[in-house]
Amino acid sequence: MNLDRRFGVELEFDSNGLGSNGVVRILRDAFDKRGLQRWHFRDRLDYDGSELELKTPILRGSDGFTKLKVVMDTLSDHGCYATSADGMHVHHDAPEFVNNINNCIKLVKSWKRNRHLIYRFVSPDRFESDYYGKSNENVYWACPEWSDEEIRKMEEDMAIPHWNRHDINLCSLPYKGSIELRLHQGTLDFDEAASWIQFGQKFIDRVLAHNMMDSETPEKLLKKVRVSPDAEKVLLDKAKYGVRI
Repeated sequence: MNLDRRFGVELEFDSNGLGSNGVVRILRDAFDKRGLQRWHFRDRLDYDGSELELKTPILRGSDGFTKLKVVMDTLSDHGCYATSADGMHVHHDAPEFVNNINNCIKLVKSWKRNRHLIYRFVSPDRFESDYYGKSNENVYWACPEWSDEEIRKMEEDMAIPHWNRHDINLCSLPYKGSIELRLHQGTLDFDEAASWIQFGQKFIDRVLAHNMMDSETPEKLLKKVRVSPDAEKVLLDKAKYGVRI
């Protein structure tokens, strides 16, 4: 089991008038102030979501989370914010799934069996959207859920379907070696982001170590994947009260 799985995060947000140049400046200053090596921020910024998207380098362990916190806190402190047009996509390093379709099938089936619980950890805006006319279909235009037919096709062909970027996306495995969780809403709240990242890491680890999961409640799901107490509290609060931007 990989207890220190590498990850990368794509943050979409509105710069509140700073623009890309302003964002580069404040992040450079924040890293310099803390003696951290810069990330080549300008090369990692693009336009997506409500305005900008920042793609982190590959991160790992406590050092990776510390740097992510500096980024998110700095953006928040300077008035940047996420809207319902933004997402937070997390890539998890997944060498155990590259060229192993059986692991991929097990992961997708486990995710789908627990979808009704996992979706309670994210904003309803991510799966009840009027965008592109897909209201009330429990499908979000940027990260649709896996259908039974797509899973059946994957089992039949013993290959990853490449025609869609699902809520749990396998299309990046062949060229990045990562599994992408696209479901989470945009956020610059580090505690929220870190809890979701940890859940993704632990979910992948749990599926590899055990048979496919089928949980009855969010509490039981989080106990099975063994997230930290802090992450468990954040995620259960979201499941209880809902999260809407």
